[in-house]
Amino acid sequence: TDPLLEELAAEAAKDPDLPQTTIEILALGLPGHADEAATKLERCLADTPVEELPAVLDQLGAAVAPHAHRLLLPYLHHDELSVRHAAMDAAGTTADPEVVAPLIELLDEGGCRPGAALALQELGPVASPELEALLADPGERSYEALAAVVRTLGAGDAVEVAPRLLSLADHPTLRMPALRALVRLRRRKALTLETTRILELVKVEAEELTRELLFLSRGSWATARQEAPSEALLERCIAEGLDGRVERIFRLLALIYDDDDIRSAFRGLRSSLKSIRAGGLEFLDNLLATELKQRLLPLLEDTPAGPFADLAKRSFGVIAESRDALLIRLLSGDDPWQRAMAVHCVGVERREAARSHLAQIDCTGNDVLAAIVARCQAQLDTPTFEEPAVGLTVIEKALKLQTVDVLRRASTEDLA
Repeated sequence: TDPLLEELAAEAAKDPDLPQTTIEILALGLPGHADEAATKLERCLADTPVEELPAVLDQLGAAVAPHAHRLLLPYLHHDELSVRHAAMDAAGTTADPEVVAPLIELLDEGGCRPGAALALQELGPVASPELEALLADPGERSYEALAAVVRTLGAGDAVEVAPRLLSLADHPTLRMPALRALVRLRRRKALTLETTRILELVKVEAEELTRELLFLSRGSWATARQEAPSEALLERCIAEGLDGRVERIFRLLALIYDDDDIRSAFRGLRSSLKSIRAGGLEFLDNLLATELKQRLLPLLEDTPAGPFADLAKRSFGVIAESRDALLIRLLSGDDPWQRAMAVHCVGVERREAARSHLAQIDCTGNDVLAAIVARCQAQLDTPTFEEPAVGLTVIEKALKLQTVDVLRRASTEDLA
């Protein structure tokens, strides 16, 4: 009398050699047989050849019993990529909330990201709550993972998603991924974003860029990027971050102006040919509002160090910081790498003015930063502090052996 028994009988009639996995998958839905069938099926799956697993997983995804969907989960992390893709495809057909979290985890894995995003998209409303929660608190997700989340939520949710992404635009590690995802979303769907907030972020980025350029004493961004890298560690660290800061400014502008126009201008400004850079500047001069032009163009034009310092003081009220002031600002800043570099420099250069700010650094969950801070404190407390005598450093060993395996065995102090 049970429809599943009738289906089982029909299948067996068609194929006398019906696979045991198919029998157990159908039996999962029989009242009183689910647990026994799940145990048998788990054993059957373990004995199933790899090349046959995708077909079985497809059957599991189509099954209506929750037991079947739980058996799918381990195969989302199978050693064979083909099996993992089959498991993701099957998970997308289940309409089961239990598969959502494991699929979200796979967004961080390059080879699985497209399949996981497609499966989440197929789950539709079942996956939306967890995806929206992820956007509200995305942790350390990559740009590709955030973009996949935006894509799976669909353009219909763009109005709700966009403000959440914009709120991440000043997050220390997620601002660039969030901006890239926002630009991509705006490209697909007409969005009305909070222009005032975007302009505030542009102003903050421009002011930080001005301070960094003044510290380097190399003139404007266009001039500074043409010079050879500094041998001083802190100066090199600051210089390496200039392009990223300018890119963030242009990503923000792409949320106000046409994305293609802004991209073309940015490419032009990065050219090694002066004529193309001049074309990019002229294009921005015609495109941007007056206030934005006055704030940004001086940073992007070819201006030597002396005239640039005068311009920054006269037009923006920004003057070059002392080395101590810069280090203190970086110690309390939101960039993890620059903060670690500042701690290192405070210790090596014995910067007593910054000592009190070391105690305010939160090293929770970051053993490497804690080791750098401890070393810095030792250097400040002991004027005659000497580095311990060691043979090859961990990095030198890795380079000589041509493998990074040695880094996995290194202590946090060695890595620091």
